[in-house]
Amino acid sequence: MFSSSKRPKGPSVKPRKNSAPPSIISLGLTVTGNLVTEGDIQVEGAVTGDISAGHVTIGEGARIDGDISADEILVMGEVNGRLKARIVALTGSARINGDVIHTTLSVDSGARVNGMVRHLEDPHAQADQPGLFEAGVTQLRAAGA
Repeated sequence: MFSSSKRPKGPSVKPRKNSAPPSIISLGLTVTGNLVTEGDIQVEGAVTGDISAGHVTIGEGARIDGDISADEILVMGEVNGRLKARIVALTGSARINGDVIHTTLSVDSGARVNGMVRHLEDPHAQADQPGLFEAGVTQLRAAGA
């Protein structure tokens, strides 16, 4: 009846324990420029620029025009740029126009991705190799020719 065992719920993105509160870009606020932190960032407004953080949450009404690099990314809004993270979670309201490079990917029904989705064991070490995506596209075209 009472059990102390907990079942994992899959690749969910959760706030980290023992960390500072996230930096928040609130609804109605637009930031132009790159955001860099080792902590967490929550975007409810708009960012034109790249984001590099430990954990990034993109709210349902948020819009990012730039690349996002983090350990964990949760997207509920719109991203026009590349996502690169160990864990990427896309909710049903997510709209991605760019590539998704991940180790673990969770996609809810209704999410849209217009770009390539690529699994890598270490997305941060391998994703910046020149020609990574071009080689894959060339191979696909050659196979279909």
